[in-house]
Amino acid sequence: MTHHRRHVELEDIWPKLQADIQQLITGIKEGLTIPRWWESYDAVYTYCTNCKNPTDKTRTRPTGAFFGGEFLYNKLKEFLEERMSTLLLESKDLIGEPLLIYYKTQWDLYTSGMAKVNHLFAYLNRHWIKREMDDGRKEVYEVYPLSLVIWRDKLFNELRTRLTNATLAMIERERHGEDIDASLTKGVIGAYVSLGLTRDKPNEIYREYFEREFLQQTEYFYTQESSEYIMQNSVADYMKKVEIRLVEENRRIERYLHASTSKDLINRCEVVLIEKHMDQMWGEASQLLIDEKVEDLTRMYELLARIDQGLEPLRKKVERHIFEEGMKALERNLDTASKEPRNYVEVILGVFNKYNDMVQGPFKNDSGFIGSLDKACRRFINENAVTKAAGRVAKSPEMLAHYADSLLKKTTKFPPGEIESRLNDLMTIFRYITERDVFMDVYSKDLAKRLIGDQSASEDLEELMISKLKAALGLEYTAKLTKMFNDMRLSKDLQESFKDYLRETGTKFDLTFECNVLTSGSWPISNPQNDNTVNIPQELQVCQDAFTDFYTNRLHHGRRLIWLYQHSKGELKSTHFLSCREIKQPYTFACNAYQMAVLLMFNSNEKLSYKEIRSATGLNDSILRATLFSLCKVRVALCDPKLETEMQQEQIGEGHRFAINARSFKSPKPRININIKLESQKLEDFKHDMDDLEQARKMMIQAAIVRVMKARKELDHQNLIAACLEQLRSRFTPKVPNIKKSIDHLIDKEYLERMPDDNNRYRYLA
Repeated sequence: MTHHRRHVELEDIWPKLQADIQQLITGIKEGLTIPRWWESYDAVYTYCTNCKNPTDKTRTRPTGAFFGGEFLYNKLKEFLEERMSTLLLESKDLIGEPLLIYYKTQWDLYTSGMAKVNHLFAYLNRHWIKREMDDGRKEVYEVYPLSLVIWRDKLFNELRTRLTNATLAMIERERHGEDIDASLTKGVIGAYVSLGLTRDKPNEIYREYFEREFLQQTEYFYTQESSEYIMQNSVADYMKKVEIRLVEENRRIERYLHASTSKDLINRCEVVLIEKHMDQMWGEASQLLIDEKVEDLTRMYELLARIDQGLEPLRKKVERHIFEEGMKALERNLDTASKEPRNYVEVILGVFNKYNDMVQGPFKNDSGFIGSLDKACRRFINENAVTKAAGRVAKSPEMLAHYADSLLKKTTKFPPGEIESRLNDLMTIFRYITERDVFMDVYSKDLAKRLIGDQSASEDLEELMISKLKAALGLEYTAKLTKMFNDMRLSKDLQESFKDYLRETGTKFDLTFECNVLTSGSWPISNPQNDNTVNIPQELQVCQDAFTDFYTNRLHHGRRLIWLYQHSKGELKSTHFLSCREIKQPYTFACNAYQMAVLLMFNSNEKLSYKEIRSATGLNDSILRATLFSLCKVRVALCDPKLETEMQQEQIGEGHRFAINARSFKSPKPRININIKLESQKLEDFKHDMDDLEQARKMMIQAAIVRVMKARKELDHQNLIAACLEQLRSRFTPKVPNIKKSIDHLIDKEYLERMPDDNNRYRYLA
């Protein structure tokens, strides 16, 4: 059987194809019926595979389907170009929104119809068009992209100026508060984007003919509006306006703009609306802080955060404001804050908590604003009205340490849970203290008093505080505090062993005796030079001798006990004052060993001279004067010639005689604590502590210099100073002149030497 190949001419199929295409892209009817669809599809296929060879003998391109496809392709192209001419003619008098409506309507019909036409010409796409494109013919496209290219070249290029102006006018109307048809705007803008999705330059049409002009219009619009608005309204109102405008522009991107516009659009808005008006915002910041306008400050932060370096001036204003408020708060409360550590700490915490909430709230816990808070607090906590009144920066860490002491004493008024919270607050302030060695010195002395006097509210709370200090300063700075606790625990066990020893030896005392054994060097207490030559009362001497024998002979051979009488405490019951009391009950006096030694002498003497008391007790003049003055101060003893309590203890001397005030001494309390340091003694102790602290600082500076130079071997002066400051800042801030003196001292001691060729450079000598 012979197969006859059926030849098809383009004129045979094109009229029906043209009618079908016309129907699809104009939307005259809903679409093609399924039979008609397949009939048209088959016509394209048959033509491409069975068309006649060309009569042009000079043509060198492939024949058959490949050549026939070119005729069909060109015919389709001509038809679409004619359609564009029709649309252009219909729209020649349209402007504004009517033009947009017409354009979008025709675009939707055209693109949806051409998507279907593209399927009809599938065989042409897969064969002739693909072959031509593979051969490098850039002017050949698949059917659907071809339709977009023709729309762009024959219609859009003619209408683009009117289209862009109309679209921008719609957007400006919306910016002025009018309601617009967002779907219309989105459709037109979507057409810009789609026309750029060819292989030539993706999105180029949208960027070139819409986005560029849109951004220029946006900048101009907001430049005009912002300048006028900020002149007529407050900065706070202006920021609200800016916030609204930025939300609107973001919503505009979501509704009808292409996502690629987002970054450039928002950047333009930020420059015009925020960056160009930052000076006004910064200028208003101080007043907003004073008025505590949290909402406005939040808005200002969020706006300025959009601009590079926009927040830095605001951070500086916040720092200055916090510092000034801290200084004012302490100055307002100077009378109470300078006298009571709790008041001092609570004033500081009030300022800190207020602005810490602001940093965490309006300023979003921004690290820069945390730094501003830290700098401000460090400044006003270390130097303020209280420290100026005291004449020393060290006053601040002293107050903080004494506040810790008040929290951890048995006399504290706070429950354990609240104490822990207050210790956390205390550590918050502690991290701003520059003279931390002063805090540690005072804290360790207060801790020693609490432990020796059994005044700690809770051992757990004491250990909690030490753990916090360890975390802040390191193990080496709290090792002695831990050792103090260990000594007290060992002393309790030692006391039990001593009681067993007394039972074994059959020794009994007429009084209750307890003592603690403290490790020398771990406790911040000193011993007067002649303290162990004091003639303590015989009743106490018996107990002391028994314990010394037990400790040195039974437990630790070769160890020497040094008795610290100035830290002792005891109780004396006295019948001297019964005639003065309505209720015939003896007074009980809480006193130290010195006071006890003096008072017990009056059991057998009505009056004693200063010289007699000194001879009997063995106390040196300084301690004896302080002891006698303390007894006269509370009116337990009287001085003859009369010594006014307002006089200084240094005025007591050999010309004075003393007697018990048996006739006129009165107190509403049966138990009276006379073991209280007088202000003069406190001042003397403070001066002594400061001298010790200065000596310790000199040693720390020298040690830091040696550590640095040992590691670096050679170093210039400025870098050595900087390295020492860095090493020591966790403890205190040394003064540069003191570091220089320490360098000179180490050079004299031959730890360092100056370089022969450079006096500003040092070498470490091993």
